[in-house]
Amino acid sequence: FHITFAIDDWYSTLWQNYLEGFESGEQEYTSATFTFNGENYENVGVRIKGYTSTMHPNRKKPFKIKFNEFNENQEFYGVDKINLNNAFADPTFLREKILYDSFNHFIPSSRSNFVKLFVNDEYIGLYINIEQVNMKFIEKNFGTNEDGNLFKGDPYGDLVWNGPFQADYYENYELKTNENTNDWSDLLNFIHILNNLENYQNLLENSFHIQNYLFFQTINNFFANLDSYFGNARNYYLYHRDESDKFIHLPWDFNFAFGTLRLDLTEPEDLYNLDMFWEYSLSRPLYEKTIGSNGIEDYKNIYLTTYIELLETILNEECLFEKIDNYANLIRPAVYADSLKMFTNEEFETNLETEISNGMFNMLGLKTFIQNRLSSVESQLQNYAVENYVSGIYLNEIMADNQFTIADENGEYSDWIEIYNANEFSVNLAGLFLSDDTRYPDKWQFPNVTIESHDFLIIWAS
Repeated sequence: FHITFAIDDWYSTLWQNYLEGFESGEQEYTSATFTFNGENYENVGVRIKGYTSTMHPNRKKPFKIKFNEFNENQEFYGVDKINLNNAFADPTFLREKILYDSFNHFIPSSRSNFVKLFVNDEYIGLYINIEQVNMKFIEKNFGTNEDGNLFKGDPYGDLVWNGPFQADYYENYELKTNENTNDWSDLLNFIHILNNLENYQNLLENSFHIQNYLFFQTINNFFANLDSYFGNARNYYLYHRDESDKFIHLPWDFNFAFGTLRLDLTEPEDLYNLDMFWEYSLSRPLYEKTIGSNGIEDYKNIYLTTYIELLETILNEECLFEKIDNYANLIRPAVYADSLKMFTNEEFETNLETEISNGMFNMLGLKTFIQNRLSSVESQLQNYAVENYVSGIYLNEIMADNQFTIADENGEYSDWIEIYNANEFSVNLAGLFLSDDTRYPDKWQFPNVTIESHDFLIIWAS
């Protein structure tokens, strides 16, 4: 990526704007030309972004690029905003990328890739390019008819009840869409359910995509990412989907994963052996009421079986070590050429394997962390009697393009899915889900319907 400012002293201008915006709450963009693969995007908006990552000791700050800030219809490969993260406190440049890759196997999260950034023809260094969570992201993941409220849980979105007035939540959450309407009643209702109701399971399931959150928390726990909701109570979005009328949790910001942020966990062993149900000393109702101290056994069982599934598929040495090696080989020339990075080339190589410290942070080695974490989680799983969910219910046949096989009760040739019960007893499907996308396992919920022993059920995909 090449960014070209009309001014030579671009850094002072952007840094001064950032400091003033930090005080006022309104960040100003500076106009620049953005170039990629020889194509120019004129008059894009550029600003410094972030909090802790702006402590990077030189002008290699994190940047936000807004393509439609001064040109309303301008886009870049279907997006209007991207984030260039500077790998603050990450000698390997890999922590965020590995987590985003892991999440994107199963749940909606931002796309990410590596970028060599040049500003006014000077190589500023290697960055991680992160897709912005905004309405472009929402429409891509949930459909073009979506127009719900998107909240960001920052700087301290603990989801604790602060009373019935939405103004009492303004300091800790940001409404990113529908700002003119400014109706927070859906968020307050969700927080009310989490905090004030005893028999909340049905209400929670009717207002929140719980399966999505359990997949997220499994990966989040494995990588000891405490700079998230269950730790620091930040770095997440909640989007209220129009289609399902439910909130869905969307992950964000992972440069402190692999135990870089430790809170009250001081020793490496504390992070390696982080309890699968670790709970922070401060209240986190969403976590507590799902799989925490006041959680629901059904959710805990789903969480445990999800953990087992992910250990068998993506959270293991074979998968993660190969990913680390491949990405390290890919970015190594760009890392070595980056004279503004926080760490040396030797520290880049060392931290792929083992721990290093810079006085402010102790950064655990990626491969050592994974080995120790796997050993701990596998040992912890021995303490639980994980239910066997193999039910004898099968997707028996799928008609993906029905044109003339069988018609529904309206005479229409909808596509269909046939489900078979192989058990010697009838099975009620209430509580199960059907989906055509692994990232939305709870896309469609079965009604209260029973399949008799060795019988079949047709689901019309209409």
